[in-house]
Amino acid sequence: MALSGNPLLARTMEQLSRQLRLLFGMREEPAHMRAQHAEMYRHIAAGDPEAAAASTLLHVRDSRSVALRSLFGV
Repeated sequence: MALSGNPLLARTMEQLSRQLRLLFGMREEPAHMRAQHAEMYRHIAAGDPEAAAASTLLHVRDSRSVALRSLFGV
């Protein structure tokens, strides 16, 4: 987020990330999520909005599944 050049966005996302790790009992971001973030970044940096959108949607869906499993065992 720091690369966005938007300090408010960077601070907000850092706070959200910290709270989510606490909520789900994670000390650090899972490796597969780090890989998804890197893929989204690569697509954005390459100027490929379709691939960026697709990888972001995959990440959001995957994150939702992780959250539901963590919270409800679903």
